[in-house]
Amino acid sequence: MKTRSCCLLLGFIGGLFIFSSCVTGSPAPKVEKGLSPSELSRYSDTFDKFREDLWNVAGYIPQEEIIGENFKLADMRVKDGQLRIETRTGCYSAGGVGSNFALKGDFDIQVDCKVEFVKSARDMDQLLSFNLRDMSKELSDTEIESININIFKLGQANPQLVAFYRQKGRIHRPVRREVDDFDGSLRISRKGIRATTMFRKKGESEWKELGRFVQQANEVLVTLRAQNFAPRRKEIGAGSPFIVVFDNFIINSADAIIEQEI
Repeated sequence: MKTRSCCLLLGFIGGLFIFSSCVTGSPAPKVEKGLSPSELSRYSDTFDKFREDLWNVAGYIPQEEIIGENFKLADMRVKDGQLRIETRTGCYSAGGVGSNFALKGDFDIQVDCKVEFVKSARDMDQLLSFNLRDMSKELSDTEIESININIFKLGQANPQLVAFYRQKGRIHRPVRREVDDFDGSLRISRKGIRATTMFRKKGESEWKELGRFVQQANEVLVTLRAQNFAPRRKEIGAGSPFIVVFDNFIINSADAIIEQEI
């Protein structure tokens, strides 16, 4: 199996919208050929323990000149069979994991997540991200291409579920859905250069489509992240922690998976 070393930093939202829809029960494209169920299960994770073979701890601070030294990595641990990320109080805080493997070609992946927003918080933002990013770019490269599903509450605004395609550090016309709290699953599938983003709330049997995008990147890394600030925030109080729980990362199908050097 081919290997390639790659250090991962977790970026923030930005992108280029291609086209979108919101359809209840829209089927995801199927991967006609690819890895066997036993091969796929090697890379799926129930988070019963932290698997260093699959994930690396990563964090990224946008607008460092604004944040300065007032930043702490979020507390992140596997607890009760779930990946729990809790931001620190009184400062800018973020944390997450990035995959030690890359998905190549067609794939279909999903993850469960749960978030309860601190509704009264005005002195911070609250954001979680399920992100796929091009592994072929250098970390300093602003051309990084990615597909994101974010759930966030910015300041006093209402919470939103947003999907978008990022390219050249910009975001154009993201697909938005208003939400309250969220307890359910997020899903991204790709066939050829067409990627489909979906979500399903707990207890629902059908997936709802968020948007479809064109992605040129062939090999992508997976990130799961939580943070208490958006790039434009210039001061923060963060009197409360922001807590996100991820569980049951599943690779339903994939043409190929490339392991990274750990």
